Amino acid sequence: MKIISIIVEGRKWFDKINGNTYHSANVIVTTNQGVELLKVPYQYGYGDQYLQSAFDELEKAGFVKLERYSSGASEAPWRWAEDHKVTLVYSAVDVARKKDLK
Repeated sequence: MKIISIIVEGRKWFDKINGNTYHSANVIVTTNQGVELLKVPYQYGYGDQYLQSAFDELEKAGFVKLERYSSGASEAPWRWAEDHKVTLVYSAVDVARKKDLK
């Protein structure tokens, strides 16, 4: 199976009371065999963490295999996409309520 593109649509919510940021995402994977939709469940993480969480879900589903380093870090999603000649589009919006993460 050849992956053509990966689109990650993230949502982020800031919990003002506790000072934490949470995210969720939808991941659309287009392959030469069709289109798949994956959901990234609500979890802690700020900044572009939604993108890493999306690639964790892609890895669980068997779409990608990120390189793991001895430091515990993993290959950056954009690097994986560049190396495999896959179009990667990602963005996130801030939502006002926790329930909007679903």
